[in-house]
Amino acid sequence: MQSAARPDSSKLLELTRRFSHTAVPLTRASGGDDEARAFAQSRPDTWFPGVRSPGGAVAGLLLIAGCWSEAHDVASELDTPEGSYWHALIHRMEPDTWNSNYWFRSVGQHPLFPALLERARAIAALQAQVAIQLWPRWDSKRFNDLCEEARMSTDAALVKIVEEIHSVEVHLLWDWCLTAAGGDVNG
Repeated sequence: MQSAARPDSSKLLELTRRFSHTAVPLTRASGGDDEARAFAQSRPDTWFPGVRSPGGAVAGLLLIAGCWSEAHDVASELDTPEGSYWHALIHRMEPDTWNSNYWFRSVGQHPLFPALLERARAIAALQAQVAIQLWPRWDSKRFNDLCEEARMSTDAALVKIVEEIHSVEVHLLWDWCLTAAGGDVNG
């Protein structure tokens, strides 16, 4: 019989694998994955023991699974840079750019920003039809502004680039949270 404190680890592993390469939309959608939502009813703090940020890993899984409200609830309970980062991403998707920028100020310069900037540059370089200006250092506020521009744009190529960078950012943060405690940014 399964403990009330800990979800079935094989189901959690399958759920984690299922969402490991899922694109994350720039704007939240209604719905969400029922299985992930059901896991959210258990004690999320027991889902990912031994990782850098167990609560951050839960918030990430829920956000990637489309369970925006549940992800917000978990992120709101985390008083860490990763909790603030998830909170910022969640509000970017709301979209509430002012609130997202507020939470990014709490994050400061996160250690995954150099890897994110490198990935963003690679994505932008592959899209010759649209030139986006990236910065010498990752700038979350400026990227939020670019997200707002993409949401209002009819330029499909711009929207695609921005959505792809946003999705990569979400997955990089999730990977960061899932890394074993003491591991580096690249796992």
